[in-house]
Amino acid sequence: METITRTGRGQAGVSVDRLTADADVETLMGLFEQVAAEEGWQPEGKLRAEYPAVRYLAVTVGGELAGGLQIVLPDAAGCLPYLAVWPETAVPGRTAHATVLAVRREHRGRPTLFWMLCSEAWRLCIQEGIDGLVIEATPGMLDRYRRVGWPLEIVGDLRRHWGDECYLCRMDVCTLAGTMLVRALRSPMYRDMVLQAVRPAEGRCAPKPALP
Repeated sequence: METITRTGRGQAGVSVDRLTADADVETLMGLFEQVAAEEGWQPEGKLRAEYPAVRYLAVTVGGELAGGLQIVLPDAAGCLPYLAVWPETAVPGRTAHATVLAVRREHRGRPTLFWMLCSEAWRLCIQEGIDGLVIEATPGMLDRYRRVGWPLEIVGDLRRHWGDECYLCRMDVCTLAGTMLVRALRSPMYRDMVLQAVRPAEGRCAPKPALP
């Protein structure tokens, strides 16, 4: 486990970790399965599907696991899991798939937690040479993601995924960087997140703002 972002202390402390150890990944998978059961998702074993290249980010609050993100990188042929539902859909650039994004119910609605996870996902994409992310979203979740600032565009029509009707959506990594920068210019909290995200990152889209 590598802690890559931290803010606050004690019970108010939030950190984002990149998981590499099997035991840590297993703990996160247990959280994913718990949230899936609570939300009525029907992944039918796909939560634990094996992929050639996958990355895990976990967010903790006060030292307790609160949520996380699974990102599948494209294989040598550029294939991603979404093709099982939207086989005719081709997305531009080198795209990764955010296959699972889950946060415990008591921690939802916290912009700091959500955007810290988001900024580290953005940084990971830059480091991996990823141009964009695809994610499945129900109409309700698509509206929520857009309200919190995710620049999602619909690239696949409404189809059943894990028991729900979902759109396939794509988010451009450079556009996300711009969204983060705008928020940073308006808020010291988001400014700190952006500065944390770009500190070790080098890449085509990494903003290097001169912030007030």
